Amino acid sequence: MIPSFDTFEVSIHNNVIFNIQGGYVQKGDVRSYLTLTEFRTLYYFINHANRRILPEELIEHLSLSSNALLDIRNLYNTICKLRKKIEPIPQSPQILLNVRPGYIFLIE
Repeated sequence: MIPSFDTFEVSIHNNVIFNIQGGYVQKGDVRSYLTLTEFRTLYYFINHANRRILPEELIEHLSLSSNALLDIRNLYNTICKLRKKIEPIPQSPQILLNVRPGYIFLIE
């Protein structure tokens, strides 16, 4: 599934919805607004779901779409914050998985 801004919501997982227009994730009754970097990262993952994404690929994409220079520590921090917002149990990811080297974003 490749969402567009015509698609207002994307179902990520049971009870987890990404509202593209509003820039937030709804997990059950909890609405968490995304920073611009979190939004761009999540949007990229959704557009490239179910395949391995290397950290360098993400950093390149995020650097191209932003004036800020990102490094691997910024990426790790962003991934950690996203997991807190989208995962049922952030310490045991089911959606945004580490697959050395890189990540796989599993979407239903």
